Amino acid sequence: MSFPAKVYRILIGSPSDVAEERKIVPEALFEWNVKNSFDKKTAFLPTKWETDVVPIMGGRPQELINKQIVVSSDILIAVFGLRLGSPTGEARSGTVEEIQTFMQLGKPVLVYFSNKPVSPDELKRNAGQLQDLWSFKDECMRNGLIGEYSSTNELKEKIIGHLSLMVGQFEESDVSPPRAKLGDLDSTLAVAASPQTGDFTVAPVVVDYSEKAILVKGNTVQFKDRFLAVGGEWNAQLKGWIFSKKRTDEVRKILGMSV
Repeated sequence: MSFPAKVYRILIGSPSDVAEERKIVPEALFEWNVKNSFDKKTAFLPTKWETDVVPIMGGRPQELINKQIVVSSDILIAVFGLRLGSPTGEARSGTVEEIQTFMQLGKPVLVYFSNKPVSPDELKRNAGQLQDLWSFKDECMRNGLIGEYSSTNELKEKIIGHLSLMVGQFEESDVSPPRAKLGDLDSTLAVAASPQTGDFTVAPVVVDYSEKAILVKGNTVQFKDRFLAVGGEWNAQLKGWIFSKKRTDEVRKILGMSV
């Protein structure tokens, strides 16, 4: 029997050394859907670069991934093993850039670090990456809460449990997915839920979308005419305004942000 449901796209981010975990996360989403989607009227759709990205030329690899699946996803599940990953030109790794993009957009980020037993040979092979990984883990612990797991089965069970908690929070607040505070980023995301309708307003944020463009997300209705006057183009898929990067200062002035 068919039924209506809210479907959230979950982006699975990780360096290349956690191949087993990248298979486990979709299994966790499928198991959650089977057990809960009918009652909760909610479903989670796994999104990965391996299956959802078109091989196309014309930009940094991570920039093209961002355009195709990162900006349009709703929740990020990031998993780290022994590696942080390779620099992208904008961030220390592709996964780190995805986390930063999600935080800029005020979308939920769930980060898990492996405590699985490893052999001395594995530690030696990844010695160059470990220091960077530990440094990043410390940053995550200073700026939020992290998850840890000692086996892939434990990771699976934790993800299923955490998703249930998140859906419960969606139901309680009548706002989904929840928006986070941007902290030290350029601007702060404010969420105000209306008790009558559950609508929310989001303070505009400026995102470094690509090498030549910026993206403005949030409640921008009052700026529509001024955005059009400086060459802004509304992107229905991204639900935001695209501008040439040359217009960054003008856009920030319109929004009342520091230049």
